[in-house]
Amino acid sequence: MTDIIRKISDCTDRVMSALVLVLAVTMIAGCVLQVFTRYVLNNSLSWTEELARYAFISVTMISASTCVKNRSHATITFLLEILPQKITEVIVFLGDFVVAFASCVVIRYGLEIMNSVKGQSSTALHIPKSLLYMMVVIGCVGILIQTISNILIKLFEVIEKKGADKS
Repeated sequence: MTDIIRKISDCTDRVMSALVLVLAVTMIAGCVLQVFTRYVLNNSLSWTEELARYAFISVTMISASTCVKNRSHATITFLLEILPQKITEVIVFLGDFVVAFASCVVIRYGLEIMNSVKGQSSTALHIPKSLLYMMVVIGCVGILIQTISNILIKLFEVIEKKGADKS
């Protein structure tokens, strides 16, 4: 069962990483274009700053799921380092539930906001504003998938360990 969960987690990570790559390249290209047009041509483009801002927000939200998968996000560990291992594992496990809940809340309200800004477009790029909020929702869906994967993998490891201990 953990193999299926890991495959889903890995597939989600690959999709999110590919999306982050495209968005990061877009952001960098927009910034380079802005610098070139401003300092070389003395005539800056109005839409490159908005492109870079939207791409940066999107990269941040979507890449967060990779951090959750790898448990490489920022954490405060000084308390966990002084507590016994079993208590630390319980705290991390409960923390995963908090992250999953928070992701669900952001997804719910993100969808509502997407719906409420339907028909509005950005000032310079003239793209739907709901696209930016959709990136937040996509990022939180990725975070939710990775968090649930972490929870299930840990549960199955505990179950397997207890089964091995009884044998």
